[in-house]
Amino acid sequence: MTLTWTPNDALAIAVLRPSQLLQQPNFAALAKPLSASISENLGASMADVEQVTWIMPNGANLAEPRQMVVLQTKTPEACLAIAKAVSPNAVQAEDILGAPFEGSPSYVRPNPRTIIFGAAPDLRLLVAGPRGAPEITKNPAWATAVRGDLATAVDVKAMRQFFEQATREGSPETIAFSAVGPLWKSADVVVQSLSAGKTLDADLTAFCARESDAVRVADTLKAVAVLGRNAAEGSQKDLVDRAFARPQMAVQLMFVRMAEDVLKNTEVDRNGSTVTARIRSNLDAQALAPLVSMIQSSQVAAARARTFNNLRQIALAMHNYHDTYGCLPPAVMLGPDGKTTHSWRVALLPFLEALDVYDKYRFDEPWNSEHNLALADSMPAVYRHPGDNARSTNTSYFVLTGEGGLFGAKPTKKGMSFRDVLDGTSNTVLAVESKQNTPWMKPADIEFDATRGMAQFTPLHKTGVNAAFADGSARLLPANLETKKLNAVFTAAASEIVDIP
Repeated sequence: MTLTWTPNDALAIAVLRPSQLLQQPNFAALAKPLSASISENLGASMADVEQVTWIMPNGANLAEPRQMVVLQTKTPEACLAIAKAVSPNAVQAEDILGAPFEGSPSYVRPNPRTIIFGAAPDLRLLVAGPRGAPEITKNPAWATAVRGDLATAVDVKAMRQFFEQATREGSPETIAFSAVGPLWKSADVVVQSLSAGKTLDADLTAFCARESDAVRVADTLKAVAVLGRNAAEGSQKDLVDRAFARPQMAVQLMFVRMAEDVLKNTEVDRNGSTVTARIRSNLDAQALAPLVSMIQSSQVAAARARTFNNLRQIALAMHNYHDTYGCLPPAVMLGPDGKTTHSWRVALLPFLEALDVYDKYRFDEPWNSEHNLALADSMPAVYRHPGDNARSTNTSYFVLTGEGGLFGAKPTKKGMSFRDVLDGTSNTVLAVESKQNTPWMKPADIEFDATRGMAQFTPLHKTGVNAAFADGSARLLPANLETKKLNAVFTAAASEIVDIP
């Protein structure tokens, strides 16, 4: 672990080595689902990130926390991708010592494979001031911690006044915080490490000014371990009984058993004014297998929730357009010359809080003119699938065109009215999700084929295709949906009523 780009007076730091963590045998089972989730947000694979350093700079406090994040990647390309994905509105400080970046999210790239995010004043001090290993890392515990996968160090003494202030609030959380007061009242510096080898192991070392302080810290840690173990043991029987009736309780039971294992294998030792808590758990990849399943299930559920939200917002915008113009937008609109074609996605911009983009768009030019293409990066987020890179300007949401549907088969200046939806708005598809790699401004959708059924879509999920209905709801069209039923929800006035849960 390198701390080259860390202020030497930092109040707290946490260092993680993602690429190394991915190679640990105990982490391999979790690597794939976690990597997929993180890559979605980072714009690069976890394997491309050598080190992530989180920093609380001097002068920060708990009431108004400030932070910096240093990412060190294996390649310059990964570094640039992360910069754009993590903070697309940030300003790169080319000359941060002289440039007035106050109030703007900023970053610096001191070399092609390193990027530092933070508030401009902190970045300016970092570049100009002394940096390197902070004082809180100049101890034997840190030398051991850096050989692991995660290491943290906290200047507890410098932050003590903020802890004391927090305990005066009187909430249940602060009462519990007060119960472990010796941990932050008597320790000066705390160093923690985590290693994911064959088992998950952790060390916590507290450095105190006096032996009497260390005694209080050690006693508190031992008490926390005993009370936690007793609570875990006491709650297991109840959770076992409830898990039979409510399967979701099995996840809580798993975590309680993990906590019990960790607390049973916690040893607290004191050597003079230094206290060390060692955890040598029995948790291995097999024990973590249920956690993998839970992560994967939660990712699928979260992605579907975000997609449903996008579809509902698109449907709401369609309804607002209809309220304004008395009809839906046509799938392909004609420009002022009656020939140039434009997409319904552009027509909805004023109803998706993107009026400024709509006003800049030129309907007397092709959608892919030089001027209009310059607006591609301004795509509303609801047009982007949650699983796509944050920089993507392709859409995954389309209407279905063709005779008998809501959007017809030919370009026009005026769309269909909801009054003409005789099958009922809850029985008629408004838009669908499909992987087409289509630029969002391009007037291209899915031409419905009544003979192909669900095969005409490129689903993003094995379970089927997510769709918005004309009543504003979002539902799943199952992968095994009968072609007859799919045709029924496509048509708007064919007197076909089907039940799609």
